[in-house]
Amino acid sequence: VHSYTLEVEEKRKLLGDDAAKHARISLAVPKGAKLEEFTALTFLPDGNKIPVDAKSATIKDGRLTFDMPQATKGAVLAYRYKVYTRELEGLSQWPFQTQHPIVRSTFRMRLNTNTRLPFSFRSSHPSQQPHFDTKLRSSGDGEQFQWLVWTMKDLPAATDGHFATLQIGN
Repeated sequence: VHSYTLEVEEKRKLLGDDAAKHARISLAVPKGAKLEEFTALTFLPDGNKIPVDAKSATIKDGRLTFDMPQATKGAVLAYRYKVYTRELEGLSQWPFQTQHPIVRSTFRMRLNTNTRLPFSFRSSHPSQQPHFDTKLRSSGDGEQFQWLVWTMKDLPAATDGHFATLQIGN
């Protein structure tokens, strides 16, 4: 039996005058995923931080959805979540790049050691490549697992519809 733990951390910077319409975040997660951890903060341009109530994050129909408070021009929306799933159905890619500049995007996947995961990376510019790392770990009960980690930093907004994307699966 395969199982997966997906851990995502992202920071988006809002530069446009239409920042408020981007307060609702909706992200693809595998079907049947269970939310294990969630934290989110809006960093305002004046330095204040506004947390998101973790109970407001919901998973429905393969989407994790939550609202970021006071999404204004110049704010940074930062969130981190962890989901557990027995299948990857419904999650065929992870977009590192969006229509907003990304300060940092990290996608971590925990796999059983005997699990192979085919993946590829599609860049929006030839110089873009994610930092990739894999680490073998042991849980508290001695069970071995592996972490696959992809990280990208300081991505500009994708304006031409070509996004830096991790393709998961065949």
